[in-house]
Amino acid sequence: MRKWILIFLTPAVYLFLCSKSCDSGHMEDATLQKKNLNKTRDLIKTEAESETLSDQSLRAYEASAKQKLADFADLLSIYYDQNIDSNMKKQAGNMIIKLFSSEDITTPPFIPGVKWRGNPTLTDLLNNENTHKYYSTKIQIDSIAVKDPLRYSGESQYKGILTFSTRVISYSSNDSQLTERIKMETVIFAKKVNKTFGDESLRVWGVFLGSIKPVVPD
Repeated sequence: MRKWILIFLTPAVYLFLCSKSCDSGHMEDATLQKKNLNKTRDLIKTEAESETLSDQSLRAYEASAKQKLADFADLLSIYYDQNIDSNMKKQAGNMIIKLFSSEDITTPPFIPGVKWRGNPTLTDLLNNENTHKYYSTKIQIDSIAVKDPLRYSGESQYKGILTFSTRVISYSSNDSQLTERIKMETVIFAKKVNKTFGDESLRVWGVFLGSIKPVVPD
């Protein structure tokens, strides 16, 4: 089964430290862990209060965006697998939505055998009425690279572009279909979102995918 991975950089660091158990026989370790946790939380708050991001943070968010793009391929493959339980498919759909800045972003029609009028939105892509003849569909995304690094675009938001290659393998009971490899690009955003840390709610930076489109050759 494919791994479902959602990476939100700052919350991940916080939750990682929270998840470590303390050995009751080592109070000094527990005290040190608590200090580290408080230090990490202070760092999160410091970055959350900032209206700009350091170069180091921007590079980390670009790496996170690359991972989210890879996750999108895995989750969409799960969503369009006719052998997957409906509850699991629903969960995959919800996870896909959280990868993107909006449900209204436009995206190429990854799934063959479905007729679209123009480019579908993310909502269209996750519409269960758009059935097709293939019982299993695997979306492959690779060669992910930063075309335009994240740059400040105003209103506590950074914008950049990733390029990648994709192709789709669809399986029916009789045969399989492999699409040609297509180069595409997606907008990425780093912006502030509300996150809950225990009893606290902070407005922190997060990274999201935007609209996807084929790259037009020069």
